[in-house]
Amino acid sequence: MRSSMTPTFGHPSGGIEFMLHRAAEIYPSRLAIDDRLNGIRRTYAQLRSRSIRLARGLQAIGVGKGDVVATAFRNEVMAIESIFACAMIGAVSAPLNPRLAAPEARQFINLQNVSAFIGRSVFANFIEGTEVKHAVFCGATEGCSADVIIHDFEAIQTGHSDSPFPPCASLADPYMIVMTGGTTGGSKGATWSHGGGLIDMLSIMSHWNIRPGQKALCSAPIYHGAGLGWACMPIIWQAGTVIFPGGTSFDPEIFLRTVRDDLVDCLFLVPAVIAPLHRKWDGVPIKTVSSIAMASAPVPKGLRVKVAEMFPSAEKLVCYGMTECCSISMQQPRDFLNFGESVGEPALVARVRIVDDEGRAVAPHTAGNVVTRTLGQSLYYNNDPRNTANTFKPCADDPEELDWVFTGDIGQMDLDGKITLLDRAKDVIITGGENVPSTEVESILMLRPEVLECAVIGLPDDRWGEMVCAVLVSSVEPVGRLQLSRELHDACRERLAGFKVPKRFVFVANLPRNAFGKILKRDLRLTAFDEVYDADHLRSLAASNDGGRKEVVLIAKNGGL
Repeated sequence: MRSSMTPTFGHPSGGIEFMLHRAAEIYPSRLAIDDRLNGIRRTYAQLRSRSIRLARGLQAIGVGKGDVVATAFRNEVMAIESIFACAMIGAVSAPLNPRLAAPEARQFINLQNVSAFIGRSVFANFIEGTEVKHAVFCGATEGCSADVIIHDFEAIQTGHSDSPFPPCASLADPYMIVMTGGTTGGSKGATWSHGGGLIDMLSIMSHWNIRPGQKALCSAPIYHGAGLGWACMPIIWQAGTVIFPGGTSFDPEIFLRTVRDDLVDCLFLVPAVIAPLHRKWDGVPIKTVSSIAMASAPVPKGLRVKVAEMFPSAEKLVCYGMTECCSISMQQPRDFLNFGESVGEPALVARVRIVDDEGRAVAPHTAGNVVTRTLGQSLYYNNDPRNTANTFKPCADDPEELDWVFTGDIGQMDLDGKITLLDRAKDVIITGGENVPSTEVESILMLRPEVLECAVIGLPDDRWGEMVCAVLVSSVEPVGRLQLSRELHDACRERLAGFKVPKRFVFVANLPRNAFGKILKRDLRLTAFDEVYDADHLRSLAASNDGGRKEVVLIAKNGGL
């Protein structure tokens, strides 16, 4: 006879909703979400109650296990309620970037075979001309011309019980389709499993030292994998409080004031916000923050020093991850300033190898392709077998014959397991047959405080194939940029091989970035710049005795490069 304690294998065991049930059962009255965009505060009891009733409402309109549900919100509590509601019924949520143009959103929705939509009514044009059957809107819907059955976000919950019901999903089931960053092409749909998401969150809690009941200010967009899976969900699992900012764009003054006034414990920063924060900082160290993690792009030494000045008491670490595999590496806080080029050792949930173009391991300290195998690894790109096969594949010399994620990054690993990223494979500049990692040049340029941001790219060159071009955002006024270019050119010549020294210095007001702060170098390579300083001209000025009084080299915008 089967014992009542004998597990029934294959029976749904539940997924990421586990963390919400746990927190609500232990700390029902504790504040879960402080949504300052909408002026809404939800306790854990309220968050669970509303998520359950929304789940039952979705079931009532026919949404069930395996259905893909697109969501379109900013950082606000309804986004979290929607994700948990979908998880409870085994549906697969697909958060959309709210900054997408409508055609981009429709293309992604169609690719993912979305059957239902939950979001702000201002994003109703996302679903026009798609196969979406049901739309659950927050806000007035008069402007919606899509041929869908429309429901109100609050009304769909009315009349339903908030009593928990048996799980519909298991740990191996998909729970979310996450848009990739799209720095080298259109966004793909990396599909996360419940179990993979949970185990990666546990790893984050360990590496970042997230403790029960802590507060986090979450300004990173939660439609993105790191904003949700790193900056938000681990806090919920520890029954802490997530604060969503009051605005829809990053405001460094409000950010710093919130951190101080609310005694925020944990921060996740993308490198793009560090310099603006430092410029608005009043110089008084903020000692209440206990943990700061940084990711999404390289964090050069100059930015690390700024973070250390602002938050001297916090444990600070740089992380490396991808939407396709979640956590790859985590730096130990003691290495934050001492190993400024490193992104740490493989995370608790990750194995990392550096391989050649044939997929065979290379020696330590040798540059190669970064590949990883993680417990949080995506199952696949949804409805995209070609890209899945190109990204998730075995290494040539792996006796286990596992599928590894080929990240597209170039890096190296030392004998202690410390990983240094050298470049994106598609961003390596090949000039005269020599490879130039753009990050190596950028690290030299960023040593100058007048350089606020920079990106080094390769541009077509008839002689060398590609020329090295430095694109700069600077605090120096136009009249001083010629001199700065000369000094940067000389600094690079002192520290780098001649073929790595930029042949052109370009000044721009800002760098193009995706919504998560990653620089879009492909856009820069297609840009016709206004203000360009050519290295040959700089050398001729240096050889003259006119003190740099010659006419600045300017190339008309419509003339390109």
